[in-house]
Amino acid sequence: MFNFPAGDTVASKFEETPMYYDLLVKQYGRDKIKADKATFGDVIYRPVDRRQNFVKRAVGLPGNRIKIVNDTLYIDGNMRPFPKNVQFNYVFATSRPLTTDDARSLGIAEADLGTFEPMSASRINIQPFLSDAPADTYAYMAPLTSDMISRMKADGTMLAIAKFNDIAPYFSAEGANSYAFPFGEDADWTLANYGGAEGLLIPAKGMTVELTPANWRTYERCIRNYEGHSDAYFDIATEKVYIDGKPATTYTFGMDYYFMMGDNRDNSQDSRFWGFVPEDHIVGTPMIVLASFDRERSLFDGKIRWNRILRSANPDK
Repeated sequence: MFNFPAGDTVASKFEETPMYYDLLVKQYGRDKIKADKATFGDVIYRPVDRRQNFVKRAVGLPGNRIKIVNDTLYIDGNMRPFPKNVQFNYVFATSRPLTTDDARSLGIAEADLGTFEPMSASRINIQPFLSDAPADTYAYMAPLTSDMISRMKADGTMLAIAKFNDIAPYFSAEGANSYAFPFGEDADWTLANYGGAEGLLIPAKGMTVELTPANWRTYERCIRNYEGHSDAYFDIATEKVYIDGKPATTYTFGMDYYFMMGDNRDNSQDSRFWGFVPEDHIVGTPMIVLASFDRERSLFDGKIRWNRILRSANPDK
């Protein structure tokens, strides 16, 4: 459990939603927000007690080098196993329309279940990837676990399936992947292939890195937002980094940092979007689920998920 890093910086006129991160990365850009105070207000730093707490896996520790290749996570060159209930987005065709009861039985939230109507333009577009299913059948997109897929295949419901990340490049070169930390659309990193050839080096306390045009975006948030050097920037004209008014060619980190990822890999806002989590944002490790609610059900229609209460918060252990 940790304080959500994207919520520690806010534009004062947009303190709740959308968060500064969404304004910064997805809509306007940092320079526009800082320059247009009439619209956005001052950019301010939130104290710890006003940040939101989130639960994600700390997949990368201080000093580790992390990369993702075709959805598989590597730490210091070693492949890591998938969590038990990891989810990826899939498009899949079924032998019949899925009902609300079907979705509930499988554990798919209705809000997460997108439909491609038979013979619609979008259904025809994905047909080459679902060639085992007739074009007049229903098709869906949803985050699925391996268990969900096995169950639908076993009872004959699922006719064909394809991972969405394998299909997406054929439709758009942009999308959520273009916001991947730290380079955004300036690099070819995606949620499924992340970290480049060498992998992304996670800062550790006492670690000294050379500051270059190539890695400034990687470490600027740590230096400026988390370690208190608000006047740290890269000067394009001189191609030099300045920290507290002085040129800097190296930087020694004062804190440990972590790389977080959610189990819903294609829909999780995590370190692949907003970068490293500093040690002073770490709250602790959740042990037991005390309460669990289904956002789509009423109180007398199964809202309380009794099968999750008083269970381990980490079923992989």
